[in-house]
Amino acid sequence: MYAKIFIYAISALALAVFQAGLVSALPSWLGETDLVLTALVLILGFAGARTAYFWALGAGWILDVLSFAPFGANIAGLLLAAVLADFLLSNLFTNRSLYSFLMLGAIADACYEFCSYFYLNIALFRWPDIFFDAGFFLQKAYGLGANLVLIGTSLYLISHFGASLKPVFLKQESLKPPRAL
Repeated sequence: MYAKIFIYAISALALAVFQAGLVSALPSWLGETDLVLTALVLILGFAGARTAYFWALGAGWILDVLSFAPFGANIAGLLLAAVLADFLLSNLFTNRSLYSFLMLGAIADACYEFCSYFYLNIALFRWPDIFFDAGFFLQKAYGLGANLVLIGTSLYLISHFGASLKPVFLKQESLKPPRAL
């Protein structure tokens, strides 16, 4: 139990530091990629809600420590995105297909970005900046596209190298017609 928590904490720390230190410094749309949110959606789909909530809390805390935003912006955004994605996964999407993960990723990304944006502007008392402009939507569209490509690639690699998402076919013997009497 404690080893699993330790592994989750170290991997969340490593991913958040990698996100804050390297990925955000990449040029153009590659810098808009959110590895923590992508990992959160994949963890929610494969490991369950409890692990995803732990990841959201831990990675949000680490991102808040490393960023210059008011403390709690990333925690609130990631936790709300995890709760919404878990609600949709348990009530709307019933399988682990590509379209369901892409929709979960898109909805979680939109929820995270809007919650973080509102929290940041309200905490810094920038009331006129709460309204969006075209540059904001273009920048977030780049991030959404990069995240969806990353989720699709990750699912392809998981299904290619893992055994949990392999298709199951009926055996040939069970498809034979019954013998005539």
